[in-house]
Amino acid sequence: MWFVAVNATLLIGIIWVGAVGLFAPVIGIGGAFLSLLFAKALAIRAHGIKLIEPMNPRSGAERELLDMITDLAGRAGLEHVPAVGVYASPDLNAFATGTNQKGSLVAFTDRLLEELPAEEIRAVAAHEIAHIANRDMLAMVLLQGAINSIIIAIVVPISFMRFFVDSSDKYGVMLDGLLWLLKAALALVLTFLGSLLVKAFSRRRELRADALAARLCGSGSMIAALKSIDRDTAIIPRAQLGYAAFKIAGGSSWGEWFSTHPSMARRIANLDSLPHGPVEG
Repeated sequence: MWFVAVNATLLIGIIWVGAVGLFAPVIGIGGAFLSLLFAKALAIRAHGIKLIEPMNPRSGAERELLDMITDLAGRAGLEHVPAVGVYASPDLNAFATGTNQKGSLVAFTDRLLEELPAEEIRAVAAHEIAHIANRDMLAMVLLQGAINSIIIAIVVPISFMRFFVDSSDKYGVMLDGLLWLLKAALALVLTFLGSLLVKAFSRRRELRADALAARLCGSGSMIAALKSIDRDTAIIPRAQLGYAAFKIAGGSSWGEWFSTHPSMARRIANLDSLPHGPVEG
């Protein structure tokens, strides 16, 4: 799927811009990969995450959390155990990030660890482990990079056209202005449509992560955790909003089409159709 998307981007670049179009995928996908490369470090800084040292946990609770993540990672088939961290925040939340499985991180809010029962914490952890096992961060980057590349490949030719417009008379000035407006309109519309596509993919990956979490710890525990999170009235702090798409709870008040997450009702209904106990093997 991603191979087709990248090659389609290359083809569009060549048709519209000639050899220069080859740089569109480099810029679009390269920029997206750079964001993924620094995602873990930036997330730690943005949230003030305190990492738990695997060989030197500060408490019994930290040791239990590490053991839980290690067990879930093994059950999910991960070759490397993710780093584990905790950050101060008023909301009940958690997220996973990282360039690959080896460099991944699972982080929890301190309030979630303090207030949710152990089986619900395990369900939340399983959901985040599922994102890592499914390579969701990489998939999101590839999709966003392909979209960026297509937008660049379509918009750049219009900028080139403006170089050939004679602006010495009023008709040239008008044509130049029209080309600028066309470029701006296309960029805005394509970016908006691209964001809807990314959000739709994000909603799908949330359902897939829920399903794998249900296999790891049972859909009953996952449903209970989602209900607890849904009852929470605290909102994600403004400084952390850029990471909302990667958290277990991060919906939009504008409706599901504009949200990175399905509604809690939809997620719970989807889980309710699955076996309520963990699937062995």
